[in-house]
Amino acid sequence: MKGKKIQLLIKIMIPAVIIGAGFGGYKILNDRAERSFNKTVVVNDSEASYIDENDSSLEILSKEAFGDVEGFSGNYGFINDNEVLIGIGLSKEEFFEKYPDEIDKTDDDLFWQQQDDQYGKLYVYNLKDSSKRLLNTKVRDMFSDSALSLSKYAYINGDNVSIFDIVKNSEVGHIDGDVFKNYDYEDFLEPESSMWSKDGSTLISYDNENLVLYNVEENSIKKIKVDNGERHVSILPSYYSEDGKEVYFVGTRYKKNIGSQGIYKINVDTESIEEVFSLPYVDHSKHDYSKYSGIQSNDYCVLDDGKRIIFNGTIEGIDGTYIYNMEEEKFYNVIPNKVKSERGSYSSTIWVSPDKTKVVYMDLVKEEGEEQWNLYAANINGNNLTNRICIYNNIKQSRLGIKWSSDSKKIIFFTTDSFTTKNYISIADKNEVNIITFK
Repeated sequence: MKGKKIQLLIKIMIPAVIIGAGFGGYKILNDRAERSFNKTVVVNDSEASYIDENDSSLEILSKEAFGDVEGFSGNYGFINDNEVLIGIGLSKEEFFEKYPDEIDKTDDDLFWQQQDDQYGKLYVYNLKDSSKRLLNTKVRDMFSDSALSLSKYAYINGDNVSIFDIVKNSEVGHIDGDVFKNYDYEDFLEPESSMWSKDGSTLISYDNENLVLYNVEENSIKKIKVDNGERHVSILPSYYSEDGKEVYFVGTRYKKNIGSQGIYKINVDTESIEEVFSLPYVDHSKHDYSKYSGIQSNDYCVLDDGKRIIFNGTIEGIDGTYIYNMEEEKFYNVIPNKVKSERGSYSSTIWVSPDKTKVVYMDLVKEEGEEQWNLYAANINGNNLTNRICIYNNIKQSRLGIKWSSDSKKIIFFTTDSFTTKNYISIADKNEVNIITFK
C-alpha cells in the first residue's frame, strides 16, 4: 500500500463512539437546496408518539453462550442457520509470543505483517461442531461489508476488486480497481470503503468526486457526480440502498467555516440529488461546540419505505439516537444519552433487523457509580422504540459485531470478560459465541 498505514476498519463497531468536534476528518457534502434550519423540531423520548396500540411484546425464546473462538477478530454475520463468516488471526498466546515487544511502526513490512497476524483471514465457522473452513481472504483486504443474504463479499485482489461467493467457494465477479481508487489519498484501494445494497445487487463506493455503483448481475458500472466544489460526500462509507436504484448517504453543505450535515438521496436513473434532512448549521470559526449538530457514524437505516430514518447524532448539543419523520419534519430522540460520561460525548451503536421491525442497541448506564455498556432490544414502532428489554449486562467486547439472521429472528455476537494488553495492543482473553433468538 505504498507505505501508507490506514487504520484497519472492520464492520464491527466499538460500542462507545466518542464524538469529534468538527468536520475536519470528514469529506463533506453540499446540496443546492436552501432551507431554514431555525425551525428544527426535536421531540424528547417521553413525548414521542406511539402509532401502533397493538404493538406485540418483544420476547426472547432462547439465549445460548458457548465456545471460545481463539484469535477471533471480527463477526461478519450468518451465512445460514449453522454457519457464520468471521475473521480469525493468531491466538492471544501465539500473537504475544511472536511480538513480545512493541514493533517499529516505521517498518512497513513488519507493521502489515502484525496487522495480518492480529486480524487474520476469513473463515466459515460452523456453530454446531466449531469446525472452520478457510476462505484465504485477509480481513484487511475486505473491500466492503458482506452481503450474506446472497452469501458474497468483495475483497481487494492485487490492484483490483473481486466478488467472492461463499456457497460456490469461488469468484463470481471482477472489477478494475481504478474505478474505486480514491485519489485524494494515494493511488491504491482503501479497505472497507464500499457497501452493498441490501439486496446484494449493487456495490456502492466513492472515487473522490463520484459515487460509483457496480451492478453485479449486469457487470456494469455507473458513476454519479456529487462533488461540484461546494458539494462533497461526508462520512465514508455511509451509503444505504435497498436495491441500488436509490442511494442514501451522509453529507454536508459547507461554505467557509459554516457547515450543515444531513442525509441525502440520489435517484440513480435521473442522477438527481435530494435533501432528506439537514441539521442546524455549525460555525466552526467560533470553536464553540455546545450547540454542535452532526451525524456521528454510518449507523443509520431507512425505515417505512423512506418515511423515517433512524441515526446516531447530536442536535444542538444533545446526543442521542434519533428517528426522523419526513412527513412531520421532526426528530424524535428515542435513545437519549442519559449518562454524562467521564470520557466525553458518545453515541450508541445500533443494529436494525432486516425486516426493520426491531433494533438492538448499546446504552451507557451507571451501576454502583461505575460506567458500563448494556445491550438492549426493542421494537421499532413509528416514531419510537417500544417494549425495550435488556438482553446483556456489562458487555466488554470491543469487537462485539452484532449481526442479524436474514429472517430477523436471531442475533449473533461475541463477548469476553477481560483483555490482555501489551505494547498498546489489547486481545480478548476469551471469545464466547452468543446467540439470542426472538419470538
